[in-house]
Amino acid sequence: RFVQHRTGGLVIWRSGSVMWVYRGDNYQCPMNGNRHSSKGGDEMSDSVMWNQQQPENMTPEETEFDRMLDDFGPRFVDWWDTGILPVDADLLPPTVPDYRTPLRLLPAKMHPRLTNDEHTKMLKLAKALPCHFALGRNRNLQGLACAILKLWEKSLVAKIAVKLGVQNTNNELMALELKIIDKYRLLIKPV
Repeated sequence: RFVQHRTGGLVIWRSGSVMWVYRGDNYQCPMNGNRHSSKGGDEMSDSVMWNQQQPENMTPEETEFDRMLDDFGPRFVDWWDTGILPVDADLLPPTVPDYRTPLRLLPAKMHPRLTNDEHTKMLKLAKALPCHFALGRNRNLQGLACAILKLWEKSLVAKIAVKLGVQNTNNELMALELKIIDKYRLLIKPV
């Protein structure tokens, strides 16, 4: 189903990790003629062309979400999922000068944790959202922490995906580093 949605074709044969996808007799690749400009010879990257074509198929909410992510940093172009490209958290600065953990004041006798109901509601909200960040680095996440603080001005949840195929990634270290930097509340920790 994922391959069919991603390619727009029909999977007609599959064996292990190999698939044959049929796209029809009159299929033309949308990027064939646009890779090189005929006058200047300048090359356009696939990610720039993908972002130019993407708004045609997006709802107004997705377009606003995409513009919001543009403010945070460069996109992760090797994203394996469909939809909006997340911000590449590894390209954000590892340390931010004069960074301070934000001060959070709670009312008297209020504990800094979620109830089971609040936790469930946040999980349901996060499930519907696309990923905001793609992370493959274990340490030095202050740039990501600053981006998350900006994101929290517009969204209740910051959704972070761990990059596939990156050597020496450790979910536990990533979660611990984010907890130390900003005392985040993790809803789901990937296994």
